[in-house]
Amino acid sequence: MIAIGSRTATLVDGVALPGFAVPPLVRFPAIDDGAYSWGDVADLAVLAPLVAHVDRDDPRRRVVRARVVALEPGDYILAHHDPLADASDADDDLPLELVLDLSPAASPGAELYYRRRGAAFFAVPATPGTLAIVERGPAITANHSYLSKRHRGARVVRLIARLTSAR
Repeated sequence: MIAIGSRTATLVDGVALPGFAVPPLVRFPAIDDGAYSWGDVADLAVLAPLVAHVDRDDPRRRVVRARVVALEPGDYILAHHDPLADASDADDDLPLELVLDLSPAASPGAELYYRRRGAAFFAVPATPGTLAIVERGPAITANHSYLSKRHRGARVVRLIARLTSAR
């Protein structure tokens, strides 16, 4: 576990989510905010096995929303268009984000960066089966690096789930 100030982040390798099907994806249309495809996960119950990688002492911890994002060569997501950031976690002492890489192959240089007040403190590699667990507070943003066009045929697919222990 990595502790940065009051924030924590960690990586778990070799995580699988049997039975999970990527939802239909739509292309994000605003080039100034990023270039990527996304789809919301409708059945959050299928993500329960991921919660087992988090603190098991809190029975209230649950997934409250989830989205799959996919990047192809030339795609990126800027921090000011963080797909799951919003104020609905304000009453939670410890909102967490889980990011499971579902990519078909590793894509070096296509990291997901978490930033605290603009400064990068945690990089998540684009490596299949890697699960990132990151505490998300109001000062934390995330951006998905540009996937170089030199990586023809590459595809980065990430399942991003927000957990809460709020009632």
